[in-house]
Amino acid sequence: MMTGNLIKMATAVAGENWQDAGFFGLLIVYYVCGVCAFRSLDLSLPQYSEKFVALPILLLCAATDILSLSFPSARWHMFLVAVAFGAVNGVSAGKVSAVTCMMTGHMQKLGNDLADLAVRGRAVTQFKPLLNLGILLC
Repeated sequence: MMTGNLIKMATAVAGENWQDAGFFGLLIVYYVCGVCAFRSLDLSLPQYSEKFVALPILLLCAATDILSLSFPSARWHMFLVAVAFGAVNGVSAGKVSAVTCMMTGHMQKLGNDLADLAVRGRAVTQFKPLLNLGILLC
């Protein structure tokens, strides 16, 4: 998600389209805010952080859906989902060690896990190959 936003922001800057440059730049900022929010919660309440962040993520995604249906030509509601996706990625990278927004990374992890299974007879952790495959299929 953020790679595309960075490329779109840079393209907008090159084309002197400051409105789009600001929009895509702010999407990145809001995403980072979501990561920071989860990380702060995780540092304060490590046993409960993923449970406490689940409802706000759901509400942010639901609000984005409702707003996108209500205002189909607007795009400002994407800031809400950027925060949610940042938090989701914070949970997945911090708690599960599986980044959910990078398809290339999942394919590489799956390849590494399959090689570990073939050469060593086991993966580094037993559930990670299935987790990576599940994320790719979703």
